[in-house]
Amino acid sequence: MGKPLPSLVDRAAEEEEGAVDPPPTRPTCPACARPLPACLCAHCPPHPHPLAGRVIILQHPHEARRPKATAPLVGRCVAPVTVLVGRTFHGTAARPVPPALAAALADASAGVAPLYILWPDDPAAVAVEEAAAGGAGRPYTLLALDGTWRQAREMWGAAAGGWLGGAPGVTVVRTAGASTAALSSPPAGAGALFVEPAGGVCVSTAEAVAAGLATLEPAGSPGPPALASAVRGMAEVAAQFDPAVAARLGWVEAWGRGVEERG
Repeated sequence: MGKPLPSLVDRAAEEEEGAVDPPPTRPTCPACARPLPACLCAHCPPHPHPLAGRVIILQHPHEARRPKATAPLVGRCVAPVTVLVGRTFHGTAARPVPPALAAALADASAGVAPLYILWPDDPAAVAVEEAAAGGAGRPYTLLALDGTWRQAREMWGAAAGGWLGGAPGVTVVRTAGASTAALSSPPAGAGALFVEPAGGVCVSTAEAVAAGLATLEPAGSPGPPALASAVRGMAEVAAQFDPAVAARLGWVEAWGRGVEERG
């Protein structure tokens, strides 16, 4: 009779002691930390483009682990960018508001730099072009919520009932249309990475930020189009492995050929 298989408890103990080799990992790019076949470095500028303002991304913890998360692209393309990971940012004595967010609220209250929050699901939201009319190139803070629609709504509810409630100098905005339409030359295939549950086009966090920056930054700023181009590159890479993305990009035949070649 052969040797009995170890129980799950025994195997877990062996793994803790290092007796079991960990599963092999795919080689990753040291710059973007993505698997080499999905490396995005060729689609990003060599250095982030400086902004007249700043970007803050409140990222849901689950989104931070998603392969298709686009928040890292924002920091690769423009600066300064601050990513704060968490579900809520209460602002209590036990859990104070993070310094970057507190500084943005203080600047907005003092009239130094208005705070624009990207949230298209609020009936009171105004177009970013309308909210920032005549202010292109001036200091600002652009804040985005990064997560699925369900996660973002959870974070939005916590913000509206917490640190955001009644904060002066804060405007809830939406980007023009349902894509990077605010960009002078929006990349083809905008919105290809994600689809809303209802079936409509859903832009990624990076695309929404790019569209907002296109209005807030002075004319000719290289940051917004560089960011939009990087998202397009991410969609093109994803289309090589994901038939849904390939279909939204119109790459159905190309995706089929790629599968045959890899097979």
